Amino acid sequence: MAALALAGLLLRVVCARQSIFGDELFTYEIATRPGLGDVLDGVRSPLEITPPLFFVLAWASAQLGDPTFLLRLPSLVAGVALIPLVYALGIRTVGERAALLGAALAALSPLAVFFSAEARAYMLTAFLVCASTLVLLNALENRGRGWWALFAACAAAALYAHYTAALPLAAQAAWALWAHRERLRPLLIAHGAVAIAFLPWIGEIQADRESGFQTAIENVWPFTLEFFARSLVTWLAGNPIVGLTRVPGTAGLVLLAVAVAAAVAGAIAARRRLRLPAPPVLLIVALAAAAPAGAALYSLVASSIFVPRTLLVSLPALCLALGGLGAWLPRPWAAGYAAALLAACAVGTVQILTGERRPAYRAVAAEVNAASRPGDAVLETVRFDVGMLEVNLERPFALYRIGCERPFTAPGQALTGQIACRGGAEAAERSLRDVARAARGGRLFVVSSEAGPAPDVPGFRLEERQSFGGLDRLELRSYAWSGDAR
Repeated sequence: MAALALAGLLLRVVCARQSIFGDELFTYEIATRPGLGDVLDGVRSPLEITPPLFFVLAWASAQLGDPTFLLRLPSLVAGVALIPLVYALGIRTVGERAALLGAALAALSPLAVFFSAEARAYMLTAFLVCASTLVLLNALENRGRGWWALFAACAAAALYAHYTAALPLAAQAAWALWAHRERLRPLLIAHGAVAIAFLPWIGEIQADRESGFQTAIENVWPFTLEFFARSLVTWLAGNPIVGLTRVPGTAGLVLLAVAVAAAVAGAIAARRRLRLPAPPVLLIVALAAAAPAGAALYSLVASSIFVPRTLLVSLPALCLALGGLGAWLPRPWAAGYAAALLAACAVGTVQILTGERRPAYRAVAAEVNAASRPGDAVLETVRFDVGMLEVNLERPFALYRIGCERPFTAPGQALTGQIACRGGAEAAERSLRDVARAARGGRLFVVSSEAGPAPDVPGFRLEERQSFGGLDRLELRSYAWSGDAR
């Protein structure tokens, strides 16, 4: 377990050194505000549709130094601590062999590694749900009021981390009421305490439900049968922002197919050993099924929430369920099943640390910071970037984006609506004239997608081109002033 935890730590630290990306910019804009009250105001604003716990922890972490790394510290700590926690929960539910395989899957899972290095609440929520389950089992064994109080605290904290915690917590409560009816009174008291603790945030739930961001998932990833199946594979061995052909790739998919074949063949060989699982095993199965089943049912009647990150809250239980299957299979089949499953996860994790990593905005900004002088300007032509470059740029900078009405001076201005951006050739030409005027006599840096256009700038000559890998390849072009533009 020490070796698994160390391996998990190293993988997650490497991943956490990647650039701020995607929804993390919302965290950056809110959690880098000066005071805790300002942070809570940001969480309550239309910028966010999640509860506040992660943002409070991220704000505290950002006080220690570089926020582009330290905002991820709560996820990083939770992701590493989850590995031995999965093992401890497995010992109590599915047995030692299954617990060890489950912990190894939690350490190597590409999705777990990715979200352990994400400045969002998903990994923290998964950790708190897993912790609440382990504490609940102790409380049910009549270990005193302290365990019930700790369970209520963990469950309430999970809900304050993310709303998706409600799915496995509901399954957890249903199992406890079924398996331990003799503990009905403390169960009701503890869950009543959780409800009371969450009351101060109840009013925000409706506001979040009415937010325009509620349809964002459905607009990009419609809830279809094909996407449902793809998300289930991504849940363990994929990357949430690229397809399965890229992570875990062909090799990883073949290994997953080998694991499935070994499991099916082993199950057929062991069919005479079939019997009703013990209640603790049923708890793990219920927790593993809670997020995908609950998210699918919700998405059928409301805006879709079915994406791999929603399923992450059940990932610890999925790892233990897969570990339990491996422990139940006959040994020859179990060895092939476990080896193929772990290898598929390892292949996917290597890919998200190398070729399929987040776009290299940190590296691009480092080059600009090193080569620039006061008065230089930056033009960004990557249309789908909402601020990943400027969080890494040193100030002051005149940073223009194609189609935007005025230059950016701080991260988050596009998110808060302070900068208006439009498409079209006319808006692009105006941005080009503005940035050329701003950089007159100095240097101009143009950041673009490698496959996208990088414009010729009147009055400037191209001096250097650099390419940066990642999910979206970026190109940095450095221009020097050559004379008056005609």
